[in-house]
Amino acid sequence: MSATIVSTETPSPKGQQTHEWYAANLTQHALCPSAEIAPEFAKEPSLERARHLLATHPLIKSCMENSLDAASFAAKFTDSVVSADAQLSANSIKLDPSVLKFFYLSVATRLFVELTEESPAAVALSDAHANKDRQALREQVGADLPTTEGIKTFLGISENTPGGVVVVMISGRSAAEAAFGSISLSKEHPITTSTPFNLASITKQFVAYAALVLVERNQMQLSDPAIQHLPDSVTSIPGISSLLQGVSVEDLIRHRSGVRNYFDAEVGVGDSEPLNNIEVLERLGKHGEREFEPGANHSYSNSGYILLAAMIEHTAQTTFQAFVKKELFEPMEMSGTFVADEAAYKGGRLPQGFSAEDGSFTMHPGGTHTYGDGGLISNLRDMEKWQKMVEGHGPQLISEVHRTLMFSPDVLADGTRTPRGLGAYIPLEGHRTNQNEGSDAGHESIKVHLPRDDCSIILIFNWGVTDFQKYAVMRQLIERYVGSEAARTAQL
Repeated sequence: MSATIVSTETPSPKGQQTHEWYAANLTQHALCPSAEIAPEFAKEPSLERARHLLATHPLIKSCMENSLDAASFAAKFTDSVVSADAQLSANSIKLDPSVLKFFYLSVATRLFVELTEESPAAVALSDAHANKDRQALREQVGADLPTTEGIKTFLGISENTPGGVVVVMISGRSAAEAAFGSISLSKEHPITTSTPFNLASITKQFVAYAALVLVERNQMQLSDPAIQHLPDSVTSIPGISSLLQGVSVEDLIRHRSGVRNYFDAEVGVGDSEPLNNIEVLERLGKHGEREFEPGANHSYSNSGYILLAAMIEHTAQTTFQAFVKKELFEPMEMSGTFVADEAAYKGGRLPQGFSAEDGSFTMHPGGTHTYGDGGLISNLRDMEKWQKMVEGHGPQLISEVHRTLMFSPDVLADGTRTPRGLGAYIPLEGHRTNQNEGSDAGHESIKVHLPRDDCSIILIFNWGVTDFQKYAVMRQLIERYVGSEAARTAQL
């Protein structure tokens, strides 16, 4: 396979221009100054716009020339553009030109990889027997996880210890699920698929969705200065306005704002201090320094999502809890889901988590009283509904444009790719996955979607399993329901 690639692009590994290399360069090139689209691009009808981009962008042309099926690539890309434009027009959604540009290039990258990638997993899925194999997989999946007992033995769980829940979803449907352990330390209070858990940082995906709902109502834009959408109660905190100078809404969502995580030593908030959102921001304002300039790097920041929750409240003119209930939970019929407020924290209305040490369990004392960065309380039944929607099955809460961007890796100002989507973690290497994790006050959770295989796995625990335990169980399930190659190469 050969191609003419401009010399300014990243050198190909070992001189070989692999499909992954083309895709990486395509995304990188999309946001570089040298890849500017003609001014008339945004004014053209969608079909002509697609043709224009396909005909003029050097890397897309190169990809198409070397695709295993260039005609399919062009047809699918054009269909995606036409569909996206129709959806945006029907809902009167106006997007920044840079967002549209990133969307189209993300679509091109995804399609190119799907059509041409030569990894064993991709070849297997494109094989003539792929559909037959997937049907056989569905038929052999029972009502309960065959590995449940193995998981319980591995984790040391019994009916008298804390436990958890797990579900494997294939094509948007629950294929296998299990609940084990107790909500206390007694078999008289067993965990079920309706048991509520603290999902901690998985909350961040819901925050991102809530922000995008407002974007699609033209009440904010991803490129807007963050400070523009914050209430006086936040901007009046000493140090906050200067901290957010030059920070956009998207910078906060993608963890590239430079605003430090409030758990960092420089800020000094302890993970068991019962501080509320304003108290955390006051600590943050006193620190007064960013980790880096906005867009120059990426670093996980709980602080950014506390700020996003405040922005959503100010823009929607209601509490964050009320907004997500009306716009997210109620449409999805997630009746057992809510976001904790300070009254819930202080009133003891939250699920109890446990700490584990030397085989014994004790009640966790609790954590901060914040929301936005965490605070989501939900159960497995509701999370199945949410994950089905996130996977793209059934009615959607946001447009396909923003759903694509949500699961597209970020590109920094210097062209560096990062694994930060809009409310999701997307590893740049290994078997393709979209991930979210949570850890707080004796609760641990992780959900992984493997888009190439249309499979999702959700694990939730009410005790402090270690990362090793959590990832080992996840890999075991990926191997069982997807395959050994995926389990071996997935970056957890």
